Amino acid sequence: MNNGETPRRETLGLGMRLVLLGVMALVLLLASMLIYPLVKERMDNAEQAKASIALPWGKKQTIGGPMIVVPFAVAVKENGGDKLEVNQMVFIPDSLEIDVKVDPEVRARGIYKALLYRAEAIVTGNFVGVRRSKFPANTKVIYWEEASLRYGVSDIVGLKSFVKCEAGDKSYVLDKVTSETPQSLSFSSALESPIDSALVKEGFDFRLTVALNGNESLCFCPMGRITDVMMRLHWGNPSFGGRFLPDMREVTDSLTTARWKVLSINHQIPENFLMHDDGVRDDDSYSYRNYVYSGEQDDDNIATNEFAVRLLQPVSHYKQVDRSVKYAILLIVFTFLTIFFCDYFAKKHIPLFAFLLVGVAVLLFYTFLLSLSELMGFGWAYIISCVAVVGLATTYLYGFLRDKVYTMVGGGVMVLLYGMMYLLLTLENLPLLIGSIFLFIVLAVIMRLSLKMHW
Repeated sequence: MNNGETPRRETLGLGMRLVLLGVMALVLLLASMLIYPLVKERMDNAEQAKASIALPWGKKQTIGGPMIVVPFAVAVKENGGDKLEVNQMVFIPDSLEIDVKVDPEVRARGIYKALLYRAEAIVTGNFVGVRRSKFPANTKVIYWEEASLRYGVSDIVGLKSFVKCEAGDKSYVLDKVTSETPQSLSFSSALESPIDSALVKEGFDFRLTVALNGNESLCFCPMGRITDVMMRLHWGNPSFGGRFLPDMREVTDSLTTARWKVLSINHQIPENFLMHDDGVRDDDSYSYRNYVYSGEQDDDNIATNEFAVRLLQPVSHYKQVDRSVKYAILLIVFTFLTIFFCDYFAKKHIPLFAFLLVGVAVLLFYTFLLSLSELMGFGWAYIISCVAVVGLATTYLYGFLRDKVYTMVGGGVMVLLYGMMYLLLTLENLPLLIGSIFLFIVLAVIMRLSLKMHW
């Protein structure tokens, strides 16, 4: 008499069943590799959406100081006669102080979000008087009356107000430099205004205000013999990088304050340098064209002296999904082992095809996780996906076992397994150690259970 129970049908030995389960696990692992391109595609779509949001707002911005630009000419021999080659000498401030406030802002397009910011900076400092000795020895003419005050902007789209500069007892509004004139250092655009030659010769204090929109990171260029930067960022997750780290910083959940002090001996930007064109001047009219930086000064050299703060977002859910796929083999193997032991001790015979269907459910967990995380974040997406897949697998297991105790044990082990994987994905410290301890405990339990089996 079997009391109405379905008799156990041993068609395969335990060893052979385990071998076949291992083969199925490898097949499912190969299938899980197809999820990687899907995650990469969705991640690329998100980056393109962020770029399209940032394009009309403003890209990465760099805040530096104003410069004095003074045209001059040297005599050159050409066609048997002397002509004047026109150059520009650029002077950076003696001291430069930047006080900037940065407010982040999140903009969305569909399901995608971009982290942007508004920056308001007050730039102060002073220029020392420009002397003739600062120009090359063969200088013939210095065009003091054509001296200008210039300020570089990384992305002109993000400029939200006219740049006004108080120089001495005068005020100047800087306008965009025409395309025929050279830009400033590593900046893609420049603003310029004529300046009184008397101020250039005597030196002056300046105060300049800048309002910029930008995207993700804000850079600073130490364009002074002494550069002092004070930043207040209303964001609690910054990353400092570039050539210099802050001398002082304080980070809270909602506010980051940082201060840098950089001396001219710390960087490679000269206090004055030459820009020249490939043309010559043989009358009173001339134009600037094809300017290049002389000596070792170039855009890359300037960029290597910048320092920056980046507004970090919490770990991208795409990266977390990508990391979770790497644990697919553990989920598949441990799920198979859980069902295998429950089946053995309940004295039932679950067909191998059922194991394959449960493995497919494990793969669906990742597609659920990817799609839901785009809508509600990784945490809730993980919980919902876990409940759906574990609930489906547990219900399916009960259909074979018809035993509440072993079904609850199997479901509980799967919940523990997914919970441990979530812990490993969210931990920043010691995930390898905790994962190794967990695997050691699981192996010890499997070894203990295997002793009670009749091989």
